[in-house]
This record gives sequence, structure tokens and C-alpha cells, in this order.
Amino acid sequence: MTVLSALALAERLRTGDLIAEGVGIDDLGPASLPLHLGSLLLVMTPDGPLRTDVPEDYSALCCVEPDPDGYLDLEPGATALSPTRERFSIPLDLCGFMSGSSDLARLGIAAVLSTFVSPGYSLQRPGVLTLELTNMSRRTVRLRPAMRIGHLILMKLDAAAPRGHDSLGGGYGNSLEAEGSSLHRRLYSARDSSD
Repeated sequence: MTVLSALALAERLRTGDLIAEGVGIDDLGPASLPLHLGSLLLVMTPDGPLRTDVPEDYSALCCVEPDPDGYLDLEPGATALSPTRERFSIPLDLCGFMSGSSDLARLGIAAVLSTFVSPGYSLQRPGVLTLELTNMSRRTVRLRPAMRIGHLILMKLDAAAPRGHDSLGGGYGNSLEAEGSSLHRRLYSARDSSD
């Protein structure tokens, strides 16, 4: 695999083969597309143990909107989901990795926990990527919507994938907002198919 440079990214954006709504050519990093925080956080309400096979334990998310000063507060130890401001459609011959900002990492904020973006992500219509933000510091961190939070690095596959992410049926492609975990759907479908 080869990492796409800013020059290659600009060409793919110009031809429309790669779609990155909200990203201009001047926004490109040397070998990445920028990722900016969306306008809200979805926070799991901490209430007892989290059982992965009980969707009620993690499917209820509390929406946190900016406070009157325009900040989104991420409490110590909290994990929150947020959509990227940008929307992407990734062709079948590319895959990507999201990476958080080193500036935020040095404050104890992990911006991306699940990094891989599959070939063919959101081919039907551009979709947001979901950021998984975790505050590993001991202080509340005040984030601003639209702040730069990381980047997306794209790589060319040795051959185009035979089918895209969206055709796999269990993913999060084509999303227009951040989505909570769909682990329970996979667990139930695996359990049902083994009966």
C-alpha cells in the first residue's frame, strides 16, 4: 500500500473519485485530509457495568450540545462520540486510517479509538466518520465545535476491493450523524445463525 500525498489527494478530489465535503485543497496536510469536531457529543450515561450483549447498557446516549460559551465539555474518564464536520466517500481502491491530533493527545485526549476506514466507505452518499473521544486526563476538557481534531490518511490498495464497506451490511457507512455501537446487532445475528 502507498500513502497518498497531498498532490495525489488533490487530484482524486478534483476528479470526484474521492469525495471529502467540507475539505478544500488548501486544507490538505502533506499526506492527509483534515478532521474537525462536529457540533455535538454523544456520551454514554455511566450506570453500572456495561454488558456487551445487553444493548440497553450502551445504546442510550446522552446528547451534549455546546454550552452558552460555545464549548463541549468532556469529563475526566468519559468517552463520547462525535461526527466529523466533513463527509467522505472513499472509492474501492483506497482505505484509510484516522489519527488524532498530537496537540490533543498531549492533553490526554484520544480522538480516535477505531481507526480503520474500509474501502468503499459511504459510496451511496458521503457520510461522516464517527470520532471516539476519550478524556484520559483528570480535568474536564472544553472542546470547541469545528476545531481540528485529527486527520485521515488514505492508502492505495494493490487492487480495488471486490465490494465496498457499505455492502457488508453491519457497518456505519452513509451516516449523516455519529452512531453508537451496533455490537448487539452483530452478537444477535451470530447467535441467531448458530441456532
